[in-house]
Amino acid sequence: MRNNRMTFKKPAQMLGLLGAWLVLGAWSSNTDHHGISSPSALADPPFPNQKISPVFTQNNDYSSTISFSPATLVSQRPSRSGGRSILMVEAEEDNFAVLQAVTLTVDNVILHINGQQTAAELTLDSRTNRLALVVEGVKLADSIPINQDNAGPDGTLMKRRLRIKQLDRGVVEVSLNAQEQSWTVRSHNQGLLLAPTAIANTAETLEIKDEVSQGELSPEETLILSQTTAIDGARVEETSVETTTTESAQNGITEESSDLNQTNGLDIITGPIEPTISSEESTVNVLETQRENDSNQEKLAVVQTDQIEVTEVEVTETETLDTVEFVQEEVVEESPPEESEITTPLLRQPLRILNLPTANQLLQGQVLGAFGQTQTFGGPGMGNQTYFIYADWGLTNDLQIGWSFMYNDDPTYNAVNGAFIEQLYQSTGPNLKYNIYSDENWGISVLGSIEQFQIYSGPGLFNNANSPTLSRTVAGTVQLPISYNLSEQFQVTFTPAVNIFSDSLNSIPFYGTVFSVGLGANWRVSEQLSLFGNTVVPLSGGNSINTSREISKTPIWSVGANYAFSKAVGFELSLTNSFGGTPATGILTLPTAANEILLGAQFKIAPLAKEIYHVDYNDRQKRLLFDWFTLTTPYVFPTDDFGVRFTADTGGSIGGGIFYSVLQNFQMELLLSYIGGFDTKSVIDSSQGTATQWRLGGKLAFLNQADGDPLSISGRLTGGRDISEEEQGYFMLEFPFMYEVNNQLALLFSPKAAITGGKTPVGLGLGANYQISPVIQLIAEITPIVTGERLVWSAGLRLFPLENLAIDLMGTNATSQLDLGELIAEPGTRFSAGIQWRFGQGSSK
Repeated sequence: MRNNRMTFKKPAQMLGLLGAWLVLGAWSSNTDHHGISSPSALADPPFPNQKISPVFTQNNDYSSTISFSPATLVSQRPSRSGGRSILMVEAEEDNFAVLQAVTLTVDNVILHINGQQTAAELTLDSRTNRLALVVEGVKLADSIPINQDNAGPDGTLMKRRLRIKQLDRGVVEVSLNAQEQSWTVRSHNQGLLLAPTAIANTAETLEIKDEVSQGELSPEETLILSQTTAIDGARVEETSVETTTTESAQNGITEESSDLNQTNGLDIITGPIEPTISSEESTVNVLETQRENDSNQEKLAVVQTDQIEVTEVEVTETETLDTVEFVQEEVVEESPPEESEITTPLLRQPLRILNLPTANQLLQGQVLGAFGQTQTFGGPGMGNQTYFIYADWGLTNDLQIGWSFMYNDDPTYNAVNGAFIEQLYQSTGPNLKYNIYSDENWGISVLGSIEQFQIYSGPGLFNNANSPTLSRTVAGTVQLPISYNLSEQFQVTFTPAVNIFSDSLNSIPFYGTVFSVGLGANWRVSEQLSLFGNTVVPLSGGNSINTSREISKTPIWSVGANYAFSKAVGFELSLTNSFGGTPATGILTLPTAANEILLGAQFKIAPLAKEIYHVDYNDRQKRLLFDWFTLTTPYVFPTDDFGVRFTADTGGSIGGGIFYSVLQNFQMELLLSYIGGFDTKSVIDSSQGTATQWRLGGKLAFLNQADGDPLSISGRLTGGRDISEEEQGYFMLEFPFMYEVNNQLALLFSPKAAITGGKTPVGLGLGANYQISPVIQLIAEITPIVTGERLVWSAGLRLFPLENLAIDLMGTNATSQLDLGELIAEPGTRFSAGIQWRFGQGSSK
């Protein structure tokens, strides 16, 4: 696997990098600093048409002749700690430079800095592959224009999620996605250049197309740098660079002239210098600084005069005079990087392949939860749904405990003796899993569970009575999963098992004891994506009941995919004929429809693996965190923030919800709603939603414009049912896309559908949000229903008495502003009011 960490390819036996930069003038006392100028200590020498090449001594010391301020010395230190390159510059305290603009080219980033920064540190987070340049002695301008130079319409570097932050007083961070490239920072005649190492070493980066004002300079200043290097007692040719800067008082035009007394050029790269020398060789590296001043000229000479032996532990020592501090750094040979341990169960082989357990275990202290639903594609009413929850905890590396729950409350899928019979199945209980044996390829575990299995049966299903019966039984299972790794990516599992149920229920034959064997496979296509399939064959007893109430054996199967959006959140999608949602009931098929295909979806959460990552929303984007009237925003709240929503209209509909952001890209929600004043049966052939309805689900962000993506996209899924005798349920699925045109206008497109067992309304929501002022928004929405029903519309005002509090006033023909009601319109107009309130640390950001 490719190592994403920034590394330096040559050893660190280089004991000194001597450099100095010539300042093109100093600010006069009456200068008005409005232009973008080169930082004095880091600016390129003014030779735009000359190629500059590196110079090495016999012992691979790096020599350079660069202009610098008389009060400043620059030193570069390669570091073996964390893969970073540090550029240190001495300067006055609290005299902060200003980052005034950023230019994006196809390959690099130019930071236009007016003034002189004191230090720049480049680091790479190997886990996130994110590069960070921290510059000290710099503050941000009030507004920073982002210019694109031949970067294409979408901006190649914008795709890297470029971010600029003021970390502290005088400390600025510029970060982007490294995309598996080695990067370097170097000086630039307008500030700093951040570029891939291969690009930074080419001459093309020396060309500057844009003219940028350098500010007013003193009438005339000439600085000369001379450098002499001793190599084995011999003297090399002295090299000097002279730069003269003059300013005409009449026209304010700045003229620059340069003389280079050297035939060979010198390439100045502020990235790592990588000489190749053995540890037995010695290196010369001591600095002596002298100054000669008069009113018009200042001279600085840098001479190497001492010697330091290089041993296994390398010591880099730089001593300077006056304003230059003594710096000593120990650099210890770095051991080869160890392969990082995977700290989340979502990036390993799974604990179970849908309902078939594997021999994989949670490590000590790890927690994994899952909640989801299976849904038929047809059937009476709104179809048949089963809800399930799993919670597992690694007590030790070999012992795992858990709890599971499943619930189904729908009529029989097919008629029994000509009638659809009411039924309810609920099973819950603890389970325990112990690892018997494991090595690099094999794993053997034993799993057991005991559950309370509750069955409500209408007349004629699991009874011969004329009235419903409620039976509470005990179910359990013992399973022995044996897993084998064919490769690091592909694992197969063989699982013999026994599931124990009652032999009869109210004198009607029941499932009994079911011996079975299961076979499954999981293929990790990538670090985040895996595909799976399994089958379980019952050998005794029965796992199916038909319309004649006969118990029989039916093979169980499933296929699906898992995707980990982060270390803490994953999503699974499957097709199966498995009806149960616990270890004991997973062997069962849908009553009266053993071969019916079910669509399954579930979220998986590893809460202890979450990494808090804050997106810096601006004031406008903070106000776009709230859902619109009948459309969902793709944004999610900042991590650990929660919110509440309440709506009501003149038609009698009422609803609300609680929202909690588990991660920066995942938000959970619990809703209650009621559609009043309209019979939904006239539209969807069912009275769905006209009783109080509960909904549980989540929203997952895929792209985020506030984080540098070209637009914002998320997916939202909820499931739930009416709190009524019918207890009908459905899936609500939508994918909102939002594009912020500017700081005032945002456009939203949201395909959505209410997936039911009967008629499924599908809509294409379109909306516009225009900010009149920071406290007033105009919102207009239309949702054409592609399945033929009446178009839904809404329009109104959103007011912000507080940044985190929104009040809605609108007119609409939607029967509700939550889930199904967003897709069902009435002939008339309703007037609605609502409130949304966000709480937490992110609400003040």
